[in-house]
Amino acid sequence: MMDRLLQKLTDLPSRPDETWQGGLFRVPVWVDNEDGDVFRPYLPLWLAVRADKVHMGRMVKPDECSPNVALEAAVDFGCRSRYGGYRPGKVEVNDPALAEYLSGPLGAAGIEVRVV
Repeated sequence: MMDRLLQKLTDLPSRPDETWQGGLFRVPVWVDNEDGDVFRPYLPLWLAVRADKVHMGRMVKPDECSPNVALEAAVDFGCRSRYGGYRPGKVEVNDPALAEYLSGPLGAAGIEVRVV
């Protein structure tokens, strides 16, 4: 499924002047779910700097958190015409491991990934 979404992202028009900033962020609240688990979730969050748009992915438990969650949210951001509808020229993250992970699939889509 992710391959299909990445292909959709690659097919979108490019906006080389746009930069998305974001990644995975720990939400500063405690969640108590129906299973009795108490945890602080992670939230993938992306900001389109020039377009001034924000996109949040789905919150996940700490044991479900992976770089793929951030990738899914970025691809979803690009594929939603209401928020994105294009692929940015650059993606900036503050986590070197996340940047390395994103460099493969986003790089294949013509998006530069940088650590800032």
